[in-house]
Amino acid sequence: MVVMALLLMFGTDRGAILDGMTTGNRLVMAGFTGFSGIVLLLYANPQARVRAFIFGLLLSAGLVSLPFYFSKGSTPLTGGVVDKVIPSPEESLVEPVASKDTDLRQLIGTRPLEDEIARLSAQGGNFKAVGLWFRNLRESNRYLVRDYILRTTRADLQSHFYPRGDGDFLMVVTGIKQSLDEVAKISTSLGSIEQIYPTLNVIEIRVNNESFVSSPVEKLFDKTDSKFYELNKRELESIDLNRVSSAVKRLAGVEPNIYRSDITRQLISLLGQEWVEFKADVCKALAVWSENPGPAGEAALKEVLKLRAQRKDVPVEMIALIVNEKTPGGVPVLDELWRDNATRWESYYGDMGPAAEATLISGFPATKGAQRRSTIRLLGRLGGPDSLPLLEAAANGADSEMTVLIKNAIDSIRDRAKP
Repeated sequence: MVVMALLLMFGTDRGAILDGMTTGNRLVMAGFTGFSGIVLLLYANPQARVRAFIFGLLLSAGLVSLPFYFSKGSTPLTGGVVDKVIPSPEESLVEPVASKDTDLRQLIGTRPLEDEIARLSAQGGNFKAVGLWFRNLRESNRYLVRDYILRTTRADLQSHFYPRGDGDFLMVVTGIKQSLDEVAKISTSLGSIEQIYPTLNVIEIRVNNESFVSSPVEKLFDKTDSKFYELNKRELESIDLNRVSSAVKRLAGVEPNIYRSDITRQLISLLGQEWVEFKADVCKALAVWSENPGPAGEAALKEVLKLRAQRKDVPVEMIALIVNEKTPGGVPVLDELWRDNATRWESYYGDMGPAAEATLISGFPATKGAQRRSTIRLLGRLGGPDSLPLLEAAANGADSEMTVLIKNAIDSIRDRAKP
């Protein structure tokens, strides 16, 4: 009785063991179990049959009441038999399409999708639900596919798989804003798109299970192997983030010999994805692989601005990439970081070169203490003739340490100005 009670309470969710069983059938199960339980209790307690009967009756009553309270998933997954109707001449042209849709609904079992679409429609808003009909999907790859769909579509965590037999699954993806075609484009990484059914809101996907298989570890790490670059480029395209992260780290430590443009493009794409948590490693790899300065630095600057807006820490590797590519717009951001923590960012600020001189000069009057000393060192490293009047004026009334710093900075600027 207890086991049946747990089954009636927790086995009724979509995709669970009792999904699609009607309330009437559940009552039959509960009633039979209750009757059997009472018989067994009477047999096991010959000296207290009255109490056993009352106890069994109470348990049976509670058991029979459960299907009325836990009624989720009590509607059949497929529709019943529809009476044949002779179509009118106008309807005869539509009948083949309608019949085909009905057959597909029964084959796929679209009732959970239809229920979810109806629920979202009743709630209002812009959220949608679509069905992904995966063909030939191995059970071991199901969770990789689920995680990929959830993070790329930002779908609700209630999105659920429904087994359909013979390696087929229907995944109801809910709480999204993308169109059917946009979801289909995202799904191309999982295999081939066999068909899109707009009337059903379903995309049929033939899954390529081989793409989930990682290459041999020894080949992925062997830089002398002829397929090292090809295999690691393929790992970057995996839907498994652990494999992608490992490939990024490996590529950051090698010479960019071949597939440079392809790997760079893939790394820049990863840098722009919100669900990537190893962006520091991506920037480190881009510093090695980026061939033409511009796109990689701009992508890194965009991420830095997002992090600053969210008041999050900026990885050093992002700033290093911006500095390495001399990205326009990088100086103001680096200036803000440097003013928050001069010690951490001084060397990177200096690597920006003469482009940073005007910003340093304009902000010089507001500096003091350690930050002013850092400014003087930076001007001595990257400044030109425009910095000399400022430094000479700052020498008046400066302490001995500051005087030495100013003198060294002035000497460095004059040395660079010599023909």
